[in-house]
Amino acid sequence: MVRRDLEGLSREELIRRAESAGVVRARALTMAELIDELILDSEKKTGEKRPRGWFGRARDLLTSVIDRGLALPDAPRKRPAPRIGNASPPPLPTVTLAEIYAAQGHIERAITTLDEVLTREPDHEEAAKLRTRFQEQVRKTKPSSRPPPPQTKPLDTPVIPAAPASPNVAVGESVRVGEGVVAAPAKPAAPPPPPAEPQVAEEVVFDADEIVAVAVDPSTVYAYWEVRPRTLASSRARDEHGALVVRVVAVTAAQGGPVTDTRDIRVDALFGELFVRGLPENAQVRLSIGYKTHHGYEPFAVGLDLTTPRALPAAQPARAVRRWSQIRAEATDPAFERPVPPSGPTAGGMIPRVGTGHDMVGDLPAPAWVQ
Repeated sequence: MVRRDLEGLSREELIRRAESAGVVRARALTMAELIDELILDSEKKTGEKRPRGWFGRARDLLTSVIDRGLALPDAPRKRPAPRIGNASPPPLPTVTLAEIYAAQGHIERAITTLDEVLTREPDHEEAAKLRTRFQEQVRKTKPSSRPPPPQTKPLDTPVIPAAPASPNVAVGESVRVGEGVVAAPAKPAAPPPPPAEPQVAEEVVFDADEIVAVAVDPSTVYAYWEVRPRTLASSRARDEHGALVVRVVAVTAAQGGPVTDTRDIRVDALFGELFVRGLPENAQVRLSIGYKTHHGYEPFAVGLDLTTPRALPAAQPARAVRRWSQIRAEATDPAFERPVPPSGPTAGGMIPRVGTGHDMVGDLPAPAWVQ
């Protein structure tokens, strides 16, 4: 099916086709992303490449960079003239981008992104539900409604005592000795003006270098980065023959020791997003954004560590606790002082196996896993 036919389908029909094709979180994707995923699935089955949208071209560009070995190009002989008026376009509004903004604390910015998604696709149920949840969160964090104005207590009517009776007062007049004259009630004081409504401050632009990553599936990580212009300008002033790269480090446990996979993905925009595919499952992953030259790598921001999920459940639970040691004597020398494992089951239900010498590590080369 070509792109023109897919664009004529409704959102629900695209979702059903994407779910049958095995697309992860199909209901959270926009129609443009769904069409790209369906075209990619059709290319894998038929081997025929079809024209794709912005997301498809971005994915092809990222794949070509990885296939070339992630090496920096040769330094140009002459520095090209700076381009003027060619600013990078803002990222397209997606539900994933709104979740990233919310994770950073920019709830208002996430709602604005979801509004743009709903403007393009009014029947996007996941975006509407997420927007309602964010609005409830904003309503709970905002201060409560203004207190009612203070009620003024009515003043008691003052009573002015009458003057003593004089001999000129005739009998039968209304003024009597000993009675008080009631004064006119005083005008009540005007209530104070209500407090002015607090002005909502405009959203403050997050002026910092940052990178945020989220594990999408066992082998894919989504990343979003922002770099301040002055940060990149400062690094280029020191060495102009460099590039802005996203460094991905994945560490997995193996029988012979930890295995580290490092990738450097060149990016040109000061802010953007990308998908890193082909990562090992159940790996500790760390991403950073920085400036790479022939002399080394200078990180601008380092993201939080994350773990890619397992593709399949473990065949059997672990019953022994081991740790990696760089000291061979700790595993082979019985006289070497080592921490004593706790008695009984440890946290998680694992039972440590106690042993010494070659019974514990066999013929493994140094360094080795020890109890």
